[in-house]
This record gives sequence, structure tokens and C-alpha cells, in this order.
Amino acid sequence: MTQYEEYLQMKNRGIDADGETALATRNISVATARKCGISNDGPLILFPLGYQTPLPDRFKAINPSTKGQFFSDKSPLLADDEEYHAPFFNQQDFMDKESITITEGEWDCLSWMELGYSNIVSIPNGANCVKGLFNHWYKWVTSFKKVYINFDNDTAGRKAVEEVKAILPKERVFVVYTPEKDMNDALKRGITCEEVDGLLSNAQRYHPSGVVHISEISLDDVLKATPKGLRTHYPLFDKILGGLRSGELTCIVGDTGVGKTSFGLQLVHKVVNDKHTCWLSSQEMSKEKLLKKVYGMQIAHTIFDEETILSEGEKAHLRTWIKKAPLYVDPDAPAMSLVSVAENLSYLKNVYGVKVVLIEDIGYLQSTAKGSNAAEKFEDAMKQLHAYAVNLNIHILLVCHLKQTENDKGEVFMSQIKGSSAIKQYADNIVAVQRMDRVDKSEKWMGIVKVTILKNRNFGEEGTVLFKYFKEKGVYEECLKNSN
Repeated sequence: MTQYEEYLQMKNRGIDADGETALATRNISVATARKCGISNDGPLILFPLGYQTPLPDRFKAINPSTKGQFFSDKSPLLADDEEYHAPFFNQQDFMDKESITITEGEWDCLSWMELGYSNIVSIPNGANCVKGLFNHWYKWVTSFKKVYINFDNDTAGRKAVEEVKAILPKERVFVVYTPEKDMNDALKRGITCEEVDGLLSNAQRYHPSGVVHISEISLDDVLKATPKGLRTHYPLFDKILGGLRSGELTCIVGDTGVGKTSFGLQLVHKVVNDKHTCWLSSQEMSKEKLLKKVYGMQIAHTIFDEETILSEGEKAHLRTWIKKAPLYVDPDAPAMSLVSVAENLSYLKNVYGVKVVLIEDIGYLQSTAKGSNAAEKFEDAMKQLHAYAVNLNIHILLVCHLKQTENDKGEVFMSQIKGSSAIKQYADNIVAVQRMDRVDKSEKWMGIVKVTILKNRNFGEEGTVLFKYFKEKGVYEECLKNSN
């Protein structure tokens, strides 16, 4: 007689006095053991393993005192050459598909049942069998809406839990740990159903970082989500745009020679004079030319070239202002790349608390971006610059050029902007600059610049502001007669 046949006879006899004594060491009643077809061979408790078969596939014998265990040979109904996949202990076609609880060992399974819980199974061969077991019985396990995993509260058990999470749909997995190593230790300690219900209610559930309930987001944070922007001291422009807000990317677009960079510098100059740190980086202008424009704005006297005569008072004023102005410039801008921009911005933010930066222009940075063609590189550059603005909570003014001119008036349409699809996607704000003297040569339009806010993602308003550019002063002023 084979061991399997011997154990099968014992199963038919049920549990004798030795079995009752053995079960008692684990606080398991005979009635609970019989529900699972358990029998015994002296001090050995015999656990039948099988699913949808007339006879058990095999038996697992466990000595509850010594914790020794082994498997019997397989049922003669199983072909010798057939690949065998052991089922869960107590696996059956449960009618209730709301949940299944899977434990690491048979004693834990019986402990749950002893406490009155149903739909309980256990893995047949410890934590090491998880991958093969759950992959083979995936369809059966996932027939339940919720899968409670109650493995041992130790290193091996926690590792096995992670393996289960990697196999099953994460949203269905609920992890339950007892204060003790396992549920049988908890049962012997005297755990109550109320405690167990608490463990189930507080089970660890997979929660992707991208899903949170609105109650988890501070109302104060929501109210501060669109912060008040830094003022440019242009009343209508500030009213429409909402100021230069932290965490945003503003693209300044326009035809060649309309003053995109000069207008951006004017905005920076206004912010600097409010004691906010700014940074300039241009691949089209040297650092000296950039600063010449800014210095001219400060003294309202355009510095055209080295022959421009400044008064001693203007020079003294500039020297004092230069020492105090929180303005930084990139001396290596011609070699600028997305990597160097990222390094510089991080340094400026952490060391000087930079608020606003002006970068000229996106076309040069595009060559250092990732992508197999120009369009992909442009999009990658825009994406990275927007990420810099958001992650560092700064405002980036980015000069962008047109790819074509549909007429000689310099009127700006979105389709004319290089990389317009990427700009529309990643720019929070788009500000178009147009010289009106290219539209109308009459005296009244000389020096008039039309600034149109084509996009205003977070503030919502769009509109037009007319500025007067004073060439001799190098400054812009809002026109008195303006309409939105």
C-alpha cells in the first residue's frame, strides 16, 4: 500500500484522539478541521490538497509540535507524466465571490475558520511557491472582487506579498498583517473577531500616487494654487495676464526686429526694481549688449554705443544700482544647453531664490534636446523648460521666433510660430509683440507696440495692450488710451 493510499484510508476514518490532541496545540477544534477533510496519522495532521477532483491530489503531513512536514505521493488518478500544479489548501468553488483570504500556512487558514470566517485558503508550500501558484491559479483567484493576503509578518512573508502584488491586479489586493507572526499565533493569544474585523478594515491597499481624494488636498493649498503674480507695474498688462506667476512658462513671440527681447528685458527690469532676483541668458546677444539695454532702462537713457554720453550723475546712479540689483546674467550663453540651463536654474533657485528668468531663444536650445527630428527636439525642449518652471517654482520668459511672415505687418498668428503645437501645449502664457508702425506709417503709430496675450492658461484672460516705445529712453510705457 502506498503512503497516499494509507492516508486516504485515514481520511475516511477522520480524526482520532491523537489528532484531537495535536489540533489542540494549535487551538483548532475538531469541527473546524473536519470542514476541510482533515485527518491524522498519530501526531501527524493530514491536510488534503485537491480542487475539482473526486479524490485528493496528495496529502501534506504536518507535525504541529515539531513543525516538521512532508508531502505524500500523488493520487493514482494523476498521470505520472502530467505536470502537476498544487492548488491552494481548501480551494473550492466558493459561492460568495466578494472576497477571498489567502494565508501562508494551513494553520493560519484553520485559525481564520476557527474564528468563524469563510472563503479562506492557504498556499501549499510556503512563501517560496508564490509565483508559480498565483500564475497558474490566476483565473480562480481573480474571480473574487477582493483578495486579502495574510502572509507571515516576517521578511519572507513580506517579500512574498510583493510577489503577489506583481502578479494580481493591484487594486484588488488587500494586505493584512497580524501583530503576531501569523494568525495562528494571534489565535493562541486570544485575538477577537472585533480585532480581526479591524485588521480587515485597515488592510493595506494598493494606492497609486496619481489618485487621491480631494479631502487629502489642503483647501489653503487650493486657494493658493494660482498665486498672485509679480507685478510688472503695467496696470492693464498686469490685470489681463495676472502678473508673472511662479511655476509658469511665458513665450514672447513676434516677427524679427519688433522688440521681443527688449520687451522681455523691460519686464525683468521692473521685477528687479521690486527686489526680486532675476537671471538673463541669451544666445543672440552678448552679456554686454543685454546689460546695455537694462542699464539704459534704469536711467531712461538709451546707450546706443560707446560714444553715448552719460552724465556723471547717471554713471553714479548706475554704479550704485548695479551693486544692489538682484540681477544675474549667463556669461556663457552662446554655449547654452538644456543641461546647463537646468544646472544654472537649480543653483539660482537654491542659492539666490531666483523668481524670473529670461531665455533667448528656444531655437538654440532645441539643438540640445532629445528627438529624431526637429519637431521632436523642439517639443522636448519646451517640455523640459516647462518642467523647470514648475519644479523650481519660478517664472520663465522664453523668446520665440516666427517660422514665417504671412504679411509685412508683423501680425502674429499661432500657426506662424516655430513649434507652434509644442508652444501651445507647454506654454502657460503666450505674449505676441507687434510694431504698429509696420501696419500704419502715419505719425500717430510711430513707436506704438501692440502686445497681445494669445494664451493665459491659469488666469483665463486674453486681450491686447498698447505700449509706447521711447527709443531715446529705451523704455516702454502703457498708452493712456488703451482697450482690452
